[in-house]
Amino acid sequence: MSAQLANSGWIYMAAVLHLSLADGFAALIGVHFTHTFGYKIFGQVKTVIGTITFYLTSVCIIAATMHFDPAAYSTTAPYVVLILPIVTTAIENAGIYGSDNLLVPATVIVILGSLRLVS
Repeated sequence: MSAQLANSGWIYMAAVLHLSLADGFAALIGVHFTHTFGYKIFGQVKTVIGTITFYLTSVCIIAATMHFDPAAYSTTAPYVVLILPIVTTAIENAGIYGSDNLLVPATVIVILGSLRLVS
């Protein structure tokens, strides 16, 4: 379904990579630090290390998207690379019971899609 909503292959790639790489790395790395750097949001255990991992991976994904599709984001690229990873990290952190697996890719598609239409 998200492939139908994305108006670009680059946007779809960014959404899928957030779901696979950013969320996956955050879970893999965060699980080892649950007891030392863990905290709860809405009863779900999260870790500072997992959150930082998600954020850094998100920055890389968005920066790569801006690099490989520069014409569509020429004026907004620096702002997108700064702001979108913060937004996706906040959504991932607040997403409970797997809701982040739907909300993060949808957010990436909506934001990148709307910015792509502007330019």
